[in-house]
Amino acid sequence: IGLVKSGKNRMDILNIARRIVNNCPGKNVAEFMGWVDKAITGEIKDFNKAEIVQWAIKYNHPILYNLHSEKKFIEILTIKMLWDVLWDAKIAAQPVWRELCFYNLIGTIVDEREDDYRVHVIFSSPPGSGKDEGLNLMQKVLDDLELDTVRPSSATDKTLVGGLNQEAINYNTKWGLDSSADDTEKKQFRREIEEGWLKHVHWMAFGESETIFKPGAFNRQVHIILRQAMDKARRIEKGVGARRITINTNTSFILTTYSMDDTIYKLLHNGLFQRALYYDKSLSKEEHNTIQQKICDYNYNPAIKEYYDEKAYHDLLLKSLKDMKSWYAENKSNITYFKDCNMYISHLWTELEKSYEFLPDADRSILDSIVRRSNNNLNKLLILHAVWNKKKMIEKRDVDECFNLIKICVESIKKLILKQDGAKKKRLVALDILKKRSLKTMDLHAKIRAQVGVKSTKAINRLINELKELGCITQFREGTAIRLSLTAKGADMVDNDI
Repeated sequence: IGLVKSGKNRMDILNIARRIVNNCPGKNVAEFMGWVDKAITGEIKDFNKAEIVQWAIKYNHPILYNLHSEKKFIEILTIKMLWDVLWDAKIAAQPVWRELCFYNLIGTIVDEREDDYRVHVIFSSPPGSGKDEGLNLMQKVLDDLELDTVRPSSATDKTLVGGLNQEAINYNTKWGLDSSADDTEKKQFRREIEEGWLKHVHWMAFGESETIFKPGAFNRQVHIILRQAMDKARRIEKGVGARRITINTNTSFILTTYSMDDTIYKLLHNGLFQRALYYDKSLSKEEHNTIQQKICDYNYNPAIKEYYDEKAYHDLLLKSLKDMKSWYAENKSNITYFKDCNMYISHLWTELEKSYEFLPDADRSILDSIVRRSNNNLNKLLILHAVWNKKKMIEKRDVDECFNLIKICVESIKKLILKQDGAKKKRLVALDILKKRSLKTMDLHAKIRAQVGVKSTKAINRLINELKELGCITQFREGTAIRLSLTAKGADMVDNDI
């Protein structure tokens, strides 16, 4: 369409088309010119602006349309597209963190009180990885929607649940007042219980969560309280003296921290990590550079303002989210799953569990606990996916998309576990792979690379040679190929987790 509108004739366009198609594997000139002919005859007159915007976002190009000038831009971008535009303008190289924040945000806005659709998130990554920027964006959206948010630096049972106001107690006792005192009386009863954040706050984020994960003497009850608050019942009870404070909460939680390789094994036994979607991300040098470049461009490149109207996107997102909440209120009882969805999801869980069955019992137990909890999180993601799309039927492709997010989180935890006594666990992976059948050397390389994440061929060769020297595997020739198989010693070692 662009070439035709430029005024070029068909031969000129054909010459350009050949150069374009040469850079597009799987495409041909005839296909390209077929679309050109449709543009020439007027059969097609416009292009999908939403796809253009999505393409620009995906490949980190300038957004090509100033949506503020479009009369019908509400029809162009979905809620998720708007979120991606706002996110990617400031934060790069963190697509999973972006998705987790998005579903945490949608769950908070839905604010469902009967069922529980809150998606709690724990994210660990090095400094400068977009943790704070993600929280800033979320809080701004929620604040502008007039939802109550808080980002405390630390927490105690009193700040979360509440406590007694001793001054009010003394005053009521002095004047003989109780809660039935008439407001018209000269001395009015003062409330003796001060309720904490969990009573009214919709969204709570801990930007530096080390004090939560590794509590001191002053906040040892915080873990228990947060676990209760994350559970479906959402009911917390606290005894203070001879009294009881009861809180019914609907707070969504998001916690970030630096990478905790040294303590993660102990922390993963904590029920807090099993109730949230936990994702760990280490940054490569390339990803670090991408983030730095994005920050520099956003702060110091005035040309960005020429094609990116942040306020227009933000205002449109707010409007779309309000429309979404109204849609949910009218349709929440009509959201259903496709036929045999239960069988399909059961199959997905089975395949996911196979990916870590080689681990020792203690490690496998951790992942089993997380997977069991993740089943509830998958249901939440699927409902929220339907809500922001305003669709009543959850389809197979929706399940695939949401399950993939959970799978990525589980895989990140598996990698953390493998870092603990990494050499032993890598040997165990290799032996477990050969437990089923012998493999060609290159096939074993590929499987080790996929399951452990080791990219170096030298490192994999070193691992295989160590197992040969230990007498755990042997090699034999089959035609021109060399195959590797377990020895009796190797089979015994893998059965007993080495």
